[in-house]
Amino acid sequence: MSRYETKNIRILLADDHRIVREGLKSLLAAGGITVVGEAANGREAVRMVREHGPDVALVDIAMPEMNGIEATLQIVTACPECRVIILSMHATSEYIHQALNAGATGYLLKESAGQEVVLAIKTVARGKRYLARRISGTMADELLSKGMRLKKNGPLKSLSPREREIVQLVV
Repeated sequence: MSRYETKNIRILLADDHRIVREGLKSLLAAGGITVVGEAANGREAVRMVREHGPDVALVDIAMPEMNGIEATLQIVTACPECRVIILSMHATSEYIHQALNAGATGYLLKESAGQEVVLAIKTVARGKRYLARRISGTMADELLSKGMRLKKNGPLKSLSPREREIVQLVV
């Protein structure tokens, strides 16, 4: 049994819009999740994670003073046990890759339904990754596209003539 099945999940909300934070706070309280802090910018989010040690930080990607990507990098460095979910209105693979490379464990779209937000938080609190349903399709399409390009070009096409010669000699 996971420690999050017997313990209330503690979360920090970081979004520069107060109304978004208040809405999320109400939604999460109904889902049995305790909000331990609220931050209006990235710097404040990093400071509050250090102070409160939440299980999860829900971080907006676009905030003043420090954006969500940079805040995520600093949060996972300062508090490795804290899982970060990026909250964004952007569903492009570039933003998703940046967030995941920064250390985010989840990526949600602001258009996500309330139940999906609660599910994402509970999922990452258990140590698993969570991508918004719409994003899963985007990422799958990108992987398929890369696979098709690789298949079309072949893995040896990216090698220089000298590298191909060495591979042939090794074989």
